[in-house]
Amino acid sequence: MILTRSPYYINDTIIYADIPRGILALYIWEGLVSDKPASPTYEITKEIYGVVTIDSPTTELTFEISNLIRDYYNHVPVFSLDTEIIENGGGVLFVEGEITYPVGIQPTEVISRMSAIDGYGYFMEGANPDIPDNNFLLSNNYYVVNKQGFFNVPFRNTAAGEAGSGAIYINGTPYLTTPINSTANQVNNLWINLSFFDENIEVVYLGETIYLELQTECKYQPVDVMFLNKYGSWEIMSFFKAQRKSINTDSKDFKNNVATAGAYLTNKAQYQRYNVNGMESLKLNSGYLPESYNETVTQLLLSEKVYLLNGGNHIPMKINTQSYEFKTRINDKLISHEIDMQYAFDLINNI
Repeated sequence: MILTRSPYYINDTIIYADIPRGILALYIWEGLVSDKPASPTYEITKEIYGVVTIDSPTTELTFEISNLIRDYYNHVPVFSLDTEIIENGGGVLFVEGEITYPVGIQPTEVISRMSAIDGYGYFMEGANPDIPDNNFLLSNNYYVVNKQGFFNVPFRNTAAGEAGSGAIYINGTPYLTTPINSTANQVNNLWINLSFFDENIEVVYLGETIYLELQTECKYQPVDVMFLNKYGSWEIMSFFKAQRKSINTDSKDFKNNVATAGAYLTNKAQYQRYNVNGMESLKLNSGYLPESYNETVTQLLLSEKVYLLNGGNHIPMKINTQSYEFKTRINDKLISHEIDMQYAFDLINNI
């Protein structure tokens, strides 16, 4: 599966001389496998500058395709009032193509169909990293969750059928996945309404487990933040403690001539504001969490899509925290996280 926020390279080895250029025909689409477009989404010609000789018998032709793919995502935040499997519409694409050579005898390089998702790899993971072997598309395997809220477990759908083969389990109860025949079910979301459960939750898929610790907050109103994580999937982090809301306004001023016939009224403003608008900000505190949440916070800070869950009425947010010092058990004993974010729209509607 291609993670398109990091570069993804397609290479072909040129083994014949006198090959001046190669042409990449790239097909990108959403939907069923059979929905592949009749014409390429992109057709790119690239000159070949290396010369095949006896001393240098090969040269490489390379295309980077991640940015081409990213134009076609249609990210839609998931939500349900039930506990169920939700398909991942808009977040996965099919990619296929071929490299042809109009001059010379270099054979066509066929690029078999791949799935692409809007995730990324870290530098130390190298080029073209893949998603985790456990098929869970999450930053962590242990979460402290809001008992009155929701949680999402995105996972790569690798099997479909009866319970025991294509099922994902919540505390032993199977939820069947759907057949893998479109981009919508390459990745499934196990959406959990946590208020339906009175004990901690274990989610098991193909022998791997995610643990959810239910927590009830008595003093503050917890806030669930949904974001697109490292694996291009929707993850939720709950902030349990005090939240602080603020507003920042912006305007322009002009100096008004209030005099008429050499006189003026003292209740007329000499300086007048116009184009006044504002943006609200929110400071959230997580409460005490395991040290493993440092990775979850990292992925939240790196996310390009962030929402307040708000009972399904997703509110778009923009992370303002630019620099963050992580805590550890050895140095800090108790670990909590404080994140600044901004509502991603003007307070006064101007659209």
